[in-house]
Amino acid sequence: MKVAPQTALRAYLLVVGVGLLAQGGLSLVLRAAGALAADDTNGLVTGDARHASIHVVWGIALLAFIASRPNERGLALAGLAFGIFYTAFAFAGIVVRHPFGLALDSRQNGFHTIVGPIALALAGLAWPRRAYERTPPVSEQ
Repeated sequence: MKVAPQTALRAYLLVVGVGLLAQGGLSLVLRAAGALAADDTNGLVTGDARHASIHVVWGIALLAFIASRPNERGLALAGLAFGIFYTAFAFAGIVVRHPFGLALDSRQNGFHTIVGPIALALAGLAWPRRAYERTPPVSEQ
């Protein structure tokens, strides 16, 4: 059974959106309850409230966008935007310790190095390709 690239990208963004919202939300709740310090992570949650908030915002944005039933181009653009952001986020966390004041380094960065490039690949596969008709040359008569 072959899955259309747009279907795969839509499903991926839906799963990632739910995951980001859940992970970020849980991180914020645990941080507010005092169960996590600002630089704590266990590979699933982060004590950095700004980092967790970025996950929540992206989760909400992806879910709202998918719910709006975007066309093929919009879906591919969303995958591209998400992929660029999270790939850049991963790169920043590899090159700089705690970039932008975020608790983001190798302990927190595994997720970003996976989801960003996958989104880029799926967005590339899902990018709409139109068969443009070539206009036949005008014959001189």
